[in-house]
Order: sequence, then structure tokens, then C-alpha cells
Amino acid sequence: MDVRPYPGYYGYVANVEQTGRSLHGIILSMSWIPCVLLVLAAATMMLYPLDDPLMVKIEAELKARRGEVEA
Repeated sequence: MDVRPYPGYYGYVANVEQTGRSLHGIILSMSWIPCVLLVLAAATMMLYPLDDPLMVKIEAELKARRGEVEA
């Protein structure tokens, strides 16, 4: 596996005409890779159970940490 920084992995060289492989790498880095990361992040958020009872509990804990008294 190549250990160069990501753009170099696909053969990107600055200030020259890009090869087909480097253009493919640019397209991947600007579309599919962020898309996959977004889907992973969204799935993680969907699995985190932030319902109303948990939010009330979190808010109460934060108020207790700050020393606030509920009115």
C-alpha cells in the first residue's frame, strides 16, 4: 500500500495536466467518499437514542453540574 498523502495515491501532481487515474481520485474524494462518510455518520446518529425522557435526564444532569436550581 502506498503511504503518500491521499491525492498522491491516485497520481495527483499539482500544476500539471491530470491523468485519468488522478481525475478518478479527485472525483472519488469529492463525491463518493464524503457520501459514504455521511451515511455512516447518519447511521450512527440514528442508533443513538435521543428521545424525550433521555433529553430531560441529560438537561437535569447538566443543571445539577452547573448548580442551577429548577424553578
